[in-house]
Amino acid sequence: MTTPQHYITSAPALSELCEQLRDSPRLALDTEFVGEETFVPKLELIQVATEHTAAIIDFPAVLSGGALDGFWEIVCDERVQKVVHAGRQDLDLFAVHAGQIPKPFFDTQIAAAMVGFGPQVAYANLVQRVHGKRLDKAHTFTNWSARPLSHDQLAYALEDVTFLLAIHDHLHGRLSKLGRLQWVDEEFSRLEGVVGETRREPQERYQRIRGWDQLKPKSAVVLRELAAWREGEAKCCFSWHDSLRDIRMSCAK
Repeated sequence: MTTPQHYITSAPALSELCEQLRDSPRLALDTEFVGEETFVPKLELIQVATEHTAAIIDFPAVLSGGALDGFWEIVCDERVQKVVHAGRQDLDLFAVHAGQIPKPFFDTQIAAAMVGFGPQVAYANLVQRVHGKRLDKAHTFTNWSARPLSHDQLAYALEDVTFLLAIHDHLHGRLSKLGRLQWVDEEFSRLEGVVGETRREPQERYQRIRGWDQLKPKSAVVLRELAAWREGEAKCCFSWHDSLRDIRMSCAK
């Protein structure tokens, strides 16, 4: 397997990458984001790998002009297996920006638990146990919104997808041997439901608040409208923050 490092910062480079990804039956996917100051975490990097190539997409750099449409089309193609690790937040972000949950997907953390690696095994731990390679954790707490990113930061980010497809092969083989493929598919369906829950209509978000079902009808209506208002206000702030960042980036060019 060859995995040349590509750092995608322009629409033409992204289009070229999409041509390389288009015929692959599987994609390893990961994201880097910053979530402390916004309603929806700010997506900074998307890491993607096939059996033959690997790349890092600088999301803010290619965001304008619909450059990502072709990439989202590939990611959401139901003929393509998406492989993630502990992928709930990645899937949430993809659903927000692509408009749908990328399916089908295979979460290696969930699958690893099904074959005896223990619950919530970390990716680095899984790589070491399956491949015998120790990953560098020096950039675990990197501020991914800072630019420029160093070579070491990019190499660290790329490693998050470099081993995913091989781990997928290993886990799928063990699940098949143990007769647990249906079990893990059921868990993936549950995860999809959890991701879908976060994308419900604002008027239904109140049902995520503990005790809502014990309220009287009038109180439930008030809670529903209050939750919808809060959701709308938060989304407006999120959109305003992103627009301001785009303006700043344009002025800096």
